[in-house]
Amino acid sequence: MRPRGLRHDRRWMIINADNQFLSQRNRPKLAQLCALADDNGLRLDFNGHVHRAAIPYGERVNAQVWSSIVNAPMAKSPIHAALSDWLGEAVRLVYMDAAAARRVNEDWAAGHETSFSDGFPILIANSASLDAVNDYIVKAGHKPVSMARFRPNIVIETDRPYAEDDWKCLDIGDVQLDLVKPCTRCIVTTLDPLTGTAQPEPVIEALNALRMSSDPRNKGVLFGVNAVVRKIGRVEIGQTILASS
Repeated sequence: MRPRGLRHDRRWMIINADNQFLSQRNRPKLAQLCALADDNGLRLDFNGHVHRAAIPYGERVNAQVWSSIVNAPMAKSPIHAALSDWLGEAVRLVYMDAAAARRVNEDWAAGHETSFSDGFPILIANSASLDAVNDYIVKAGHKPVSMARFRPNIVIETDRPYAEDDWKCLDIGDVQLDLVKPCTRCIVTTLDPLTGTAQPEPVIEALNALRMSSDPRNKGVLFGVNAVVRKIGRVEIGQTILASS
């Protein structure tokens, strides 16, 4: 765990010709792109082919992700061409290096940094919360959805839905996380996480009934909680997590 989140997580981003970030909200096809990052770069699998992008050290661009402008280096042109051909528009791939600074919203967590995430370095979800949402979905006559619809970094196994509402801090081994903002959810929760196609399960309807925000600063339906990193370290699957209020 690093100050910007999990190692390699959301350090790469696709931008359009206007330097605006692209996501599954406006390009659902991106769900079909399989990305694997390591210390040397990025392995991308799409359109039946594998492409590689080395960590770039050259031309930089001011890329925009939501309201943030991040000065980031661009990958080499062959990957731009391959992605542009696949998506049917001119796009480029940028990388968040050490100099590509981005702060989280100071209204929620002043002084912390993040990656090319929506806004915070870590998203945490609770297994019992998913069970509660699926109870609603199943009663509406649909199949339950997987946690992949919500794309959390960390899933905590509990038996109490929405327990995260009462948590302020998590200790995971040496790592300490501060839980700072309930996560509002969007249309991506209604898409198949592998294909990007719209699905029939009433995810937003369920959240609207069960988890509508009452905070005027954070309008929308909620699932999970955003966190910032207070203390870095190593996290592993199966670790015990200590939550404090």
